[in-house]
Amino acid sequence: MNTPKWRCPKEGYIEVNFDAAFSNNKEISCSGILLRDSRGDVIASKITLHERISSPFATKARLCVEALRLCLDLNVQNLEVEGDSLTVIKKATKDETDFSEISGYMEDVKRLSKVFQSCTFLHVERSANEAANQLAREGLRQK
Repeated sequence: MNTPKWRCPKEGYIEVNFDAAFSNNKEISCSGILLRDSRGDVIASKITLHERISSPFATKARLCVEALRLCLDLNVQNLEVEGDSLTVIKKATKDETDFSEISGYMEDVKRLSKVFQSCTFLHVERSANEAANQLAREGLRQK
């Protein structure tokens, strides 16, 4: 069985991967964001601890917003967004109104994604999102 691996973005694009890790008691989480260029070189990374999380589902949606904001702060123009949360990625690409618990975050994702010259969303397997997951897990270990 082939395990999907991370791949470099297209020339002229930055790829952002995001993931979260959760404590055993589910009261805190840590997010990891990683930006890489078309050579695979790391452009930026960010680790953030979150307390009193409402749900893992909401944390991943919030993290997608954080990833886009970081890219805007770094003046990224062409962006490929990858995450292993199928629901968040699907909601980011749909034009329909969202009434779920993450609707506010998804409105922010859609609004922010329009600021970029190009912004695409892609669902990836966890194995292709491993570096962002390792950042998040490391942040929890240091808590």
